[in-house]
Amino acid sequence: MEQIKFIPSTRVHNRLIDRLAYARDASVYRLVPETVVKPENEQEVIALIRYAHETNTHITFRTSGTSLSGQAVTNGILAETIKGWQDYQILENGEAVKLEPGIIGSHVNNLLEKYQRRIGPDPASIKSARIGGIIANNSSGMCCGVSNNSYYTLRSIRIILANGSVYDTSNPKDYLKFEIEESVLAQELHNIRQLILKDSELKSMIRYKYQIKNTTGYAINAFLDYKHPLDIMAHLTVGSEGTLAFISNVTLQTIPDPPVKVAGLLYFSNIKNACDIIPELEVLGASAVEIMDTSALKTVKYIKKNPPYDYSKITSDSAALLCEFQDQTIENTRSSIEATTFILNQHKGEYLINFTMDETDRNMLWNVRKSLYPTVGSMRASGTSVITEDICFRPMQLSAVIPDLQHIFNHWGFHDAVIFGHAKDGNLHFVTSVSLDSDEGLKKYQGMLSSVVDMTIDKYGGSLKAEHGTGRNMAPFVEVEWGKALYAIMKRIKAAADPGNILNPGVLLSDDPNAHLNDLKPIPIIESSIDLCVECGFCETVCPSQGLTTTPRQRIIIAREMHSENLSHRDKRLLEQQFKYDGNQSCATDGLCEIRCPVNINTGDYIKTLRSNQHGVISKIFADLVVNNFSLTETIIKGLVRFSHFGMRLIGADTLEKFSKSLNTISNHRIPVWKKTIPLPPPPYDHIQTKVGNNTFVYYQSCISRIFGAGE
Repeated sequence: MEQIKFIPSTRVHNRLIDRLAYARDASVYRLVPETVVKPENEQEVIALIRYAHETNTHITFRTSGTSLSGQAVTNGILAETIKGWQDYQILENGEAVKLEPGIIGSHVNNLLEKYQRRIGPDPASIKSARIGGIIANNSSGMCCGVSNNSYYTLRSIRIILANGSVYDTSNPKDYLKFEIEESVLAQELHNIRQLILKDSELKSMIRYKYQIKNTTGYAINAFLDYKHPLDIMAHLTVGSEGTLAFISNVTLQTIPDPPVKVAGLLYFSNIKNACDIIPELEVLGASAVEIMDTSALKTVKYIKKNPPYDYSKITSDSAALLCEFQDQTIENTRSSIEATTFILNQHKGEYLINFTMDETDRNMLWNVRKSLYPTVGSMRASGTSVITEDICFRPMQLSAVIPDLQHIFNHWGFHDAVIFGHAKDGNLHFVTSVSLDSDEGLKKYQGMLSSVVDMTIDKYGGSLKAEHGTGRNMAPFVEVEWGKALYAIMKRIKAAADPGNILNPGVLLSDDPNAHLNDLKPIPIIESSIDLCVECGFCETVCPSQGLTTTPRQRIIIAREMHSENLSHRDKRLLEQQFKYDGNQSCATDGLCEIRCPVNINTGDYIKTLRSNQHGVISKIFADLVVNNFSLTETIIKGLVRFSHFGMRLIGADTLEKFSKSLNTISNHRIPVWKKTIPLPPPPYDHIQTKVGNNTFVYYQSCISRIFGAGE
C-alpha cells in the first residue's frame, strides 16, 4: 500500500497494534484494516477518497464504532472521524441543531436541554454513539418510533460523494450544481423514481414496508417522498452505513422534551399478558413501552447499589413492561398513572413496581433496559460470541411472534436467548450466544438466523432490521425481504453513487449467501475480570487515554488478539512489545471505565494484574516503602517537579525536553519525558484523603506517567 502523505504522519497509523485495535466493533466480525487514518477536515476526506480510487482501496468511515452488525470494520482503510468533527450550532432557539459526525448524541441533548428540546433518535447507546453513526444507521430508539428517526427529522445534510464532490442541501445553488456536475447519477436517480412511480406494486410494497421500523437495505422510500435527485440522494445516504457518501454534517429538526417524566415497571406473569396491555398503554399516550422477558429482568443483579427490584423473586416465563409518560404538567402524568394502574388491576396476578418521577430512580429503571445488550452478553459462557438482532412487526403481532421466536431458539439449542425491545413499535431485539469457533456452532447460528428470516418475512411480513442498520449479518438477506425488483434497484443505486465500489463494500448489499458467516472474530478465554466484555465501547468516552493510545475496549481487544490463533508467533511478540506502553503504561487505572460499563468491568484492574506480575522482589519492596511513606513520596515528587521548572529556566524548555528524552530512551521509558506545559505543584494544603488500594505504587506510577507523558 502506498504511503499516505496528505495527512500528517501522527494521524496515519500502520503499526500492528493500531490496526488490531480497530479490527473489531461490537458485532461478531473481525477484519484487520490495512491502515487507520484520522482525517480532521473535508479536504483530507476528499484527498483520502481520491487516494482510494488511485490505489483501488476501499474506505470505511467510523466514529464511536459501537456497531452491532459489522458496519465499522474493514480490511481496507479505516477512517476515524472524531477529532476535528465535533462542531455544533444551535438554531432557532433549539428548534434545530447543526452537527458534525464526531459529537456524541447525549452531549447534543445536554446542549438542547435548556430549550426543552432533544434530537429525535434515542438509541440505548446514545451516551457513546456519535452523530455520524446515528445518521449512517438511521438509528431510532425507545421513544423515537418511526416519525422521529434520523430520516424523518433530517432538515439538511452535507455529503462528500465517492468522487470527492461536496453537496449541501441547505445551499439552494447545490441543487442545480448536482444536476449539471453529477448528471449521470442525477439521471439514474430520476429514472429509478419514474420506474417506481409507474409500478403500483412497487409503490405499495415500499409504503407497506415503511409503516413500521425498517432499516434493511437503502431507504428507497426517498423515491416516493422526494422529487429532486439531490433530495433523494440525501435521504438515501441516511441509513446507508457509509456505502454511498461521507456525511460531513447534518441539521436535524429537534423534538419537544417535556419536563415531566414518570417511569414505572409493570410486571406480568407471562409474555402474553404483557403484550395484551400494550395497545391500551399506547392509547393512554405512553411515550415508551419497553418489553423485557425473564432473563432480561434478571440482569438487574449487575447493579451494585439500590437495584429497583429484587431479581431473585423473578419467576420463570414472566415479563415486564417499562412504561414512561412525558408531559408538560405533573397533573397530566398523574392522570396517566391512575389510568395505567386501573388497567393493570383488571389483570389478575399482575402488579406495578412503582411509578417514579425521581430522576435517579427513573434513570435506574432505564439503565436496566439500556444496558441489556452488553449485560445479557456478559451472561454467556466464556469464549462464546454474542449474537444480536433487531426485527420489527406490527405491534398486535407480538403476542404470537414472541412464542414463535422462543420456539426457534429452543429448536436450535439457544437456551440462553433473551428477548426485549420497543414493544409500542413492535420492535424486538434478541441476544443469545454461541461458539463460532466450531462447525457445530456455525451450523446452529446459520440455522437459527435462517429460521428467524423465514418467520419474520414469510409468516409475519416484518422487517429484518429495524434500527441497527443492515450490516454484514443481514446483507445476504436484503433480497429476501425486498424481492428481486427492489433489490435490483438498490444495486443500481450503489453502482451509480459509487461506481468504483470504494465505500464500505459488502456491508449493506451482498450476493454471497454466506457473507454473514465470514470474518467471524474469535473470543479466547483470558481472565475472568475481562472475559465478560462484549466490546460494546460504552467505556471509551470516559477513558483518559482515548486519542492518546488505546481505550479500555481496545486494551481488551488487543489482549484477545495476543491470545488468539490469528497471529504468528512473530506478530504476537511484536504486539506484546507495542502493548507495553499503548496498553499497559498509558492506562490510568482510575476505574472510570467501570462506571460506564454495564457489567462493571474495570479494565484498570486487569492492567494492575499485568503490572503486578511484571514486578520483581526489589520493585515490590520499593512499593511497600512508598505505601508506608506516601506523604514523603508526594513531597519528593513535588520537589522534583519544582527542580525541573528551575532547570527549565536555566537551560530552556526545549533543551530540558531533549535531555529528558535521552534519559527516557536509556531507561527503557522508566524516566518520563519532561513537558513545558507541566504546571508547578499547588501550594501546601492542610489535608487530602487519598484512597489508592493495595497496589499504591503501581497506581501512583501510572499517575506520574500521565502527568509527565512517559514513553513518548
